[in-house]
Amino acid sequence: MPRKNFRCFPVTPINDRDFQVTQQNQYYSYKYHPCGHWLTLKDDPTTNYGRRNQLIKLIVLILIPCVGLFIQSAFTVTTSIQNIREANNIEVIVKFSIDCSELVHNLQIERGLSALYVSSNFSNELLQRLIRSHNITDSAYPMLPCYFDIRNTSFDHSKAMRIYLGLSRLNITDRLMSANEVITFYTDTIAVITNHISQRIQLFRHDVLWKSLVSFKLLILAQEETGVERAIGGTYFAQTSLDPDTHARYIQRNAQSQTFLNTSFTFSTVAYNYYTANISNTRTSVVETISKQRDEIVHNVEHQPSVVAGTIWFNNMTTYITQLYDMNTVVALNIINTSEQWKVTTNGNLTLAVLLLAIICFICPLLLFLLYRLMSNMQGLAKNLSHRTDQLNQERQRTDELLYQMMPRSVADQLKRNHSFQAESFDDVTIYFSDIVGFTCICHGSTPIQVVDMLNTIYSTFDKKIEQFNAYKMETVGDAYMVVSGLPTPLPNKRHAAEIANFSLVIQRGFHDIRVPHMQNCFIQLRTGIHSGPCAAGIVGSKTLRYCLFGNTVNTASRLETNGE
Repeated sequence: MPRKNFRCFPVTPINDRDFQVTQQNQYYSYKYHPCGHWLTLKDDPTTNYGRRNQLIKLIVLILIPCVGLFIQSAFTVTTSIQNIREANNIEVIVKFSIDCSELVHNLQIERGLSALYVSSNFSNELLQRLIRSHNITDSAYPMLPCYFDIRNTSFDHSKAMRIYLGLSRLNITDRLMSANEVITFYTDTIAVITNHISQRIQLFRHDVLWKSLVSFKLLILAQEETGVERAIGGTYFAQTSLDPDTHARYIQRNAQSQTFLNTSFTFSTVAYNYYTANISNTRTSVVETISKQRDEIVHNVEHQPSVVAGTIWFNNMTTYITQLYDMNTVVALNIINTSEQWKVTTNGNLTLAVLLLAIICFICPLLLFLLYRLMSNMQGLAKNLSHRTDQLNQERQRTDELLYQMMPRSVADQLKRNHSFQAESFDDVTIYFSDIVGFTCICHGSTPIQVVDMLNTIYSTFDKKIEQFNAYKMETVGDAYMVVSGLPTPLPNKRHAAEIANFSLVIQRGFHDIRVPHMQNCFIQLRTGIHSGPCAAGIVGSKTLRYCLFGNTVNTASRLETNGE
C-alpha cells in the first residue's frame, strides 16, 4: 500500500554553534559577565575569586562611610580638646592679666605721686602719701604666679623686683632724680609688664573671644597712657609750665590714650556700655573736669606753681584711671564668663563626639560581621542557583536534541518561537524510500530481539551515511526508511536529486554483501524507490507532534519502492 503520512527527523548532528543560536533565541542562561569597572558587583559568585571580590567591594563600601565618620568624630574630639585647652589658657592669661593690671594700677599711682612729689619741691605731705603707695604696691606683686622677663634679672622673681623698685624709690626720696627721670623709670617698668601681657594675649586667635581680648589689651594700653598723662600733668601744675619736649610728650600720650580707648569700644560693646553708664554720663563724673584741665595743659599757659592744683589733677585722674581699671576688670570677667560658656558648649560637643566615636567603633565591626554572614549566605544561594541553572540548561539541551530528532532544526526553532507552524509547499524535492527484501520471511525465522538488533544495525549505518549528504531522515516504519532532500531549505539547481541519488548508491554499495547477523546464509537486499516533484509539509497533531509530507511525489516514490525488484 502507498504510504501517505510520514514524520521527519533531523539528520544533521547537533553542533555547538546551532546550540548557541537556539540558546539565544529561546533561553538565557544564568551567567555572569566580567565588568571592567572595579566598583560594580558583577563578579561571578560561583567562583572563589568572584566571591572574594564581591566581599571586598562591599566591605570597602561599608568602611568608607564608617572611616569618614570615624575621622570626622576623631577630628571633632581633637578640636574640642584643643579648644578646651585654649579656653583654659585664655582664662589663665586673663586672670594673670587682672592681677598684673592691679600691679600696673598701683605702679601708675606711685608714678604720678613720685612725679608730683619731685615737681612740688619734695613736699612732706606728698612724701607720706608716696610711702603709703609704696606699701600698697609691695603687697601686690609678691602674689603674682609668675614674672615678666626672664632675660632681665630685675623682673624674674619678687625679691629682685623689690630690690629694683627699692633702689629707685630711694633715689627719689633722696632727691637724686628729676620728674622726667621718675616718669621714664616707672613708664619703662610698667612697659615690661604690659608688653608681657600683650605678647601672651597675641598668642590666641580665638574666633569668639578675639575681639574681647583685643579690647582688653587696648584698655590696658589706654590706662597706661592715661597714667603717663597724669604724671606729666601733675608736674605741669606743680611748676610754672612744661618744657617743649615734655609738652610734646604730654600731647602724644593724651592722643594715644584717647585713641586706644575709642578703639577698644569698637571691639567690645561691654566696655562701651560700661563707660557710657558708669563713667561719662554720671552725676559724679570727672570727665568734664579732666577735659578742662587737659585743655589747660595742652595750651601750656604759664601759671603760679600750685601743689594743691596738682593734687586736684592727680586725684581726678586717679579716679578716672580707677574707673578705667574697673571697666577693664569687667571686660576681663566677661571674657572669663564667655570662655566658661564656650567650654560648656565644647564639652557637650566633645561628649557627643566621643559617644559617636564609641558607637562607630562598636557598630562598624558588627556591620562587617553581619555583612560577611549575609554575603556568605547570598553567595551560597547564588552558587546553588548557578548549579541548578546549569542543570536546567543541560536538560533543555537534551530536550532540544530530542526535538531536533523529531523534526528539522529550522522547523523546531520556528515552533519554539511562535508556538505554531504554518504548512509549506515546495516546488521540487526528491524523496527516497527503501525497505528490506523478504523482510517478512526473515521475521518469521527470528525472535523480536533479533529483528530489533538487525534493524538497529542496518539503520544505524543509514544514519551515519546520511550525515555525508544534504538530506533529512523523515521516518522509519518497520523495515521502511524514508529520506527527503530539498526541504525545509530548498537546494539550488535541483541539487536535491543528486544528493538522494548519491546517497542511494552509497547505501547499495554498502549492503551488497551484508548478511543477516543471525542468518549467515541470508544476504540483506534493499529495494529502493526515488522520485522528484512538488510536495507539502506541515505539523500534524498538538500532543505528539509529527512533521509530515503530503503529495503525489510521496505516493509515487512509495509505489516505485514497493514495485521495485
